[in-house]
Amino acid sequence: MIIYGKEKLDAFISKQDMAKDAVDKWLQIIEDYNFKDHNGLKVIFPTVEYIGNERYMFLLKGDDYKVVIVTVFVENTIVIRWIGTFVSYNKLKDCSTF
Repeated sequence: MIIYGKEKLDAFISKQDMAKDAVDKWLQIIEDYNFKDHNGLKVIFPTVEYIGNERYMFLLKGDDYKVVIVTVFVENTIVIRWIGTFVSYNKLKDCSTF
């Protein structure tokens, strides 16, 4: 898939170096696959959650970290909108708008 917003991953890893392996593994899978729809995501990422407005939330390293993306399946594109810890995710008001 075509991925925009990788700089957000790099910025997060620079502050949370223990997340590097989990983020790298997730990114490699995302780059290697051409997901056609929600069902395709669920096959590879059974815990991915649709949170509205074309946004999906992924769990990384169990539930330690979360990534929120926007996807356009027909264009084979995702945009990384947010990455953070479980605690910081729970403080967010509405992920479907960013």
